[in-house]
Amino acid sequence: MPVRGTHGVRTRSLVVRKTAAVRDRRRGVALLAVLWVLMAVAAVSSLQLRALTQGARAGAFRVASMRGRWLVQGCFAARRAQLDRALRDGRDDEWRYRPGRLRESACRLVVTAPDSGPVDVNTAPAELLATLPAFTPGVVDAVLERRAWGERIDGIDRLLALLPPPLADQVRSVYPELAGRIVFDPVGWIVRGRVTVDGRDLEVMREYWVRAGARVAVVRREIF
Repeated sequence: MPVRGTHGVRTRSLVVRKTAAVRDRRRGVALLAVLWVLMAVAAVSSLQLRALTQGARAGAFRVASMRGRWLVQGCFAARRAQLDRALRDGRDDEWRYRPGRLRESACRLVVTAPDSGPVDVNTAPAELLATLPAFTPGVVDAVLERRAWGERIDGIDRLLALLPPPLADQVRSVYPELAGRIVFDPVGWIVRGRVTVDGRDLEVMREYWVRAGARVAVVRREIF
């Protein structure tokens, strides 16, 4: 009988230990599940917070960009008004050489010649002049030299007169083809308006200006 009683106690003790171990494992699994849920909630909250932050930044950037476009519109209008006055007063050089000059402004006007159309002999860069018929390096150098001296070439006769005879004959021989491809006053300008938005330098608007008598006309506008 004592042996049987001892065996029974041992059996009950083993059952209790197994039950406790199962209970502990269940508690561990439950705790682990809670931790996973908490981590998932934290990750979702972090993503939502990041999305909200990025959305707020994007919204602020859009507002700043819109203000930049308004500012550039004002700069364009101010500069066109200045050019109109200059042309009415007979100060054509403002249009020919300094169309983008605008003092005391928060925006910057970047002016370039049009990518297509007639080439202005007095303002075109050397690489563009070199694409014209008979504009060999010698002709291009002669034109650039005169421009460096501040001399304006006002027509084909003046262009031929400043060239050595062999080069002048060369240009004269292709004049019918050349006549439709060159001008001696700029036909128009591409004007880009740039501002600093949120620490970034941005082009927010572009206009194509042409001269219409004693005023400047806008024939194309692009807003970014």
